[in-house]
Amino acid sequence: MTSMTEEIPTLCDDVFAGIVLLDENLRIVYANHEIARKGDVKIDDVVGQNFLNFFEDPESVRRFIQNPTPESHLLAYLITPKGKKMYVKIKAKKYGTNTLVTLLDLSELGAIKEALVKSEEMFRGMAESSMDAIVIADHDGKIRFWNSAAERIFGFTKDEALGKKVDELIIPESMRKKYRRALSKFKVNKITEGRIYELEGRRKDGTSIPVEISLGPVSFGDGVGVVAVIRDISERKRKEKNLEAERRELELLYTILDKITRHTEPAEIYEVIYRELKYAIPQMDAFLIAIKHSENRLDVDFVIGEGKRYPPHSLPLDEKLTLTGWVFKNEKTLHIQDVESDKLPAGINLVGVPMRSWVGIPLKYMEKTIGVLSVQSKEPNAFSDTQIKFLERVAHSIAAVIHTADMYEHLKASEERYRILLENSVVGIATTDLNNKFTYVNRFFANMLGYEPHEIIGKHLRDFATEEGYKKLAEGTVRRKRGITDSYEAEFRHRDGRAIPVLVYASPLRNMKNEIIGTIGIAMDISERKQMEEQLNRERRKYRTLFENVGVGVAVIQDKRVVYVNEELTDMLGMGREQIIGESIDKFVHPDDLPLAFKNYERRLRGLDAPRTYIMRLIDSKNDVLWVKLKATITEWEGKTAILASLTDITSIKRTQDMLVSLDEVFRKLGRSKDEKGMFRLVVNHLKYTLNFGDVKIYKIEKTHLFNVLKPSERHDLRDNIVASWVARNGTSYYAPNMNKERNMMPIMNFSCEYATPILVGGEIFGVIAVRRAKPYSISSGERMVVDMVSKHLSVHIENLRHMRDLEQSKNMYELMMHIVSHDVKNPLAIIKGYVELMREEQNPDFLDEIDKAVEEASRIITQARLFSKLDLGKVKQEKKFIKIAEMILSSYELVNKKYHDAKIEIRGDAEIEVYPILREAFVNILDNAYKYGASKVEVSVESTEDCTIIKFSDNGVGIEDSKKQRIFEVFEKGDRGGSGLGLAIVKRVVELHNGKIYVKDNVPRGSIFVLEIPECDDKKE
Repeated sequence: MTSMTEEIPTLCDDVFAGIVLLDENLRIVYANHEIARKGDVKIDDVVGQNFLNFFEDPESVRRFIQNPTPESHLLAYLITPKGKKMYVKIKAKKYGTNTLVTLLDLSELGAIKEALVKSEEMFRGMAESSMDAIVIADHDGKIRFWNSAAERIFGFTKDEALGKKVDELIIPESMRKKYRRALSKFKVNKITEGRIYELEGRRKDGTSIPVEISLGPVSFGDGVGVVAVIRDISERKRKEKNLEAERRELELLYTILDKITRHTEPAEIYEVIYRELKYAIPQMDAFLIAIKHSENRLDVDFVIGEGKRYPPHSLPLDEKLTLTGWVFKNEKTLHIQDVESDKLPAGINLVGVPMRSWVGIPLKYMEKTIGVLSVQSKEPNAFSDTQIKFLERVAHSIAAVIHTADMYEHLKASEERYRILLENSVVGIATTDLNNKFTYVNRFFANMLGYEPHEIIGKHLRDFATEEGYKKLAEGTVRRKRGITDSYEAEFRHRDGRAIPVLVYASPLRNMKNEIIGTIGIAMDISERKQMEEQLNRERRKYRTLFENVGVGVAVIQDKRVVYVNEELTDMLGMGREQIIGESIDKFVHPDDLPLAFKNYERRLRGLDAPRTYIMRLIDSKNDVLWVKLKATITEWEGKTAILASLTDITSIKRTQDMLVSLDEVFRKLGRSKDEKGMFRLVVNHLKYTLNFGDVKIYKIEKTHLFNVLKPSERHDLRDNIVASWVARNGTSYYAPNMNKERNMMPIMNFSCEYATPILVGGEIFGVIAVRRAKPYSISSGERMVVDMVSKHLSVHIENLRHMRDLEQSKNMYELMMHIVSHDVKNPLAIIKGYVELMREEQNPDFLDEIDKAVEEASRIITQARLFSKLDLGKVKQEKKFIKIAEMILSSYELVNKKYHDAKIEIRGDAEIEVYPILREAFVNILDNAYKYGASKVEVSVESTEDCTIIKFSDNGVGIEDSKKQRIFEVFEKGDRGGSGLGLAIVKRVVELHNGKIYVKDNVPRGSIFVLEIPECDDKKE
């Protein structure tokens, strides 16, 4: 015993395991330094103590030490004198009455074991609550885990699935190769980790379902297996198919509407409708449109069979005589699959050759049937239910267009076109008055609630909303009365009683006086949006992949800082994860929304009421505003309380609302504009600042050039290889998404994306609207539609403005001619009459001279009046010529000198410029006026400057009073020596024709100086 206790310290003090030697009573007679170090005690404090007193379960330790074997060990919890708990592995060996015990510290392994148990429990809880199937397979492909969602989706119970191979159980034969290839690539280099595959899954009943599957690695003791997250996408595929069909129908409908709005004649509209429907329904052999124009007849305005047009005719409005009449009277669709075998409700009106299939659809406008659309085919059962439903939807729009065309002939207004746009919108649009009664709803809004528009208009909001939904809508009306535009969520009630959650964007509705008269709003059905369906394991990376499969942005906020963000949100903000994680949320939230965000954050953490869903604004990497719908809930992240937030980008919906409201305001302002330049400036500012185009130009065609209407110095030749010139030459729109790839087009400045559309006025190309952005592919189809719509409205208003000007000019010219006839021409005629009466009494040759002078005066007045009329109406048809000014002045003097024989002239200087020959009339009138008012001599000077030619006529006549210097160029402003009062008015019009100016000043010591300034270069159109 003594020898053993002396040898043990030498052997055991330097080992890393704890070693103690016990006597027959299990008291400690020796403990090595590792025991002291691990227990943080002195060796003397444990020697002499009963070994069993240091264990949580001393009885199991006693039994093990009394009967140890070389292969056995015991795992137990040891409690040190200072209370420290250690998980240890015990081995023992008998030496006579003594026992040598080895203690190995396994505390860290124990903690790992507990953590694994908890982690496993957490994973199983999360997996069982998941709406997606979660399947774990080992390296042989055998299923080791199968959650409840997998049972629901595939129909196999857990017992039926466990141990089976994944591909043999739930993958159809046709898809197994694709699944195995993906699995093989995953096992080799993990390149499919995180990638989503679309496959066909097989249910227990043998049916196939479309699924999404994403793969991730999972470790097993004997290798690496696979965790698969599988989502049933049957419903999504069905909706995608329906949406694609609706998209194609809307695209065709838009094509029809876009083309027919370019025509106002019904025959042209019907031709377009026929061509587009023939493209969509090729088996259509015959087509007709019948409209009710009289009380008892249906007029077949357009009929075509097998490509041959037939003359219009009429049918009796009798449901017993014709199928067309039956459809009109009963106001519902009639489908005859086979004329030869089906029972017909009335006689049939055949087009050309006999037809076998017949479909008639009522054309309704504002719930009033105005006619019938019919398609026919030589083949039986030619038309499918889908095609008929499409025709029914198209029929509503066709009816609206036909009605609009009829109204256009009488009203020449654009209001109905705008209404058609609203009716075909893909979001619900409605207006209410200040008493919350509907004044308008589009068809999309009505269909969303299961009604027809007329069933809603005039009714109260309360009749179509849930109690809570109406409360929010009514609060919104209060904000609208204060002029506030905002968005919020509310609930409407469908006709069948179910609640329809909607996202509402609302603005004040104003009248022409800018008074608030109600609300205009956009409502978007958000019932289809999915909630996050899984509880994600936030402490293990293999479970975070679930977040990456969610189609919305996800973030975890802790201590007001971002601790996790998924890829969807990084894409939304245009930032990398390293730029977001660890940052305070005030870096990403719009400053105006920070108080609300922090308030909801604090209330939610304290367990107080806070909205789970609300709208707010973020700031992305480009400092642009991003509107999002945020849903938040409290969660736990790495052992601490946090906020889990999901964010849906709704920026495009917000912009759509803003664009519709601003567009309505622009159209109303266009209607109030009184001049073209004001309209051009209004359109340019709207497109540039509302739609954020980098450049907006309106060009007007002038002979062989385009010039910027707001900056005439900017000109382009029509032959130039630019988009605007191409549109002006061809008369149709052109979209260049990437100018760098356009071989035959030159870019304007640094703009890489350009769209241009013609402005048609009176059937002719007036000019072009061109919009540009620096970024390629940045002008959307919706924005191009808006530009086209603005162009059409601008065309109508330009034409209306011109009609108003023509009427005003015609009225003024009529009054001018009446004045001349009743006053100026009357005087010489009176003179002629007087001398004729004298000649009856006395034959005097002098009388004939006086009569001749009177005739000459009357002729001069009429000539002056005709010239002024042409100038004022812009009807002077002359070409510019290069003329020497001195020669033109001299020829003018020679003409005037025949009347004033003693008149003299002196000409100094000369210039050769391009002018209209009619400029001579201005010189003649200035010289005639000078000599008539006492001038004996006129000195003329001609001087050229950099910008213009200055011509001064200086006379020594009686001069002009200051008070009359501004009026002498007005029509009928006469001096005290007679005349028509048109001479100087003609001079002013001729000078203005050259884009020049004229004024008069005093000559010293007496007389007047008339100054003409004629620009050197001017191709102003006559």
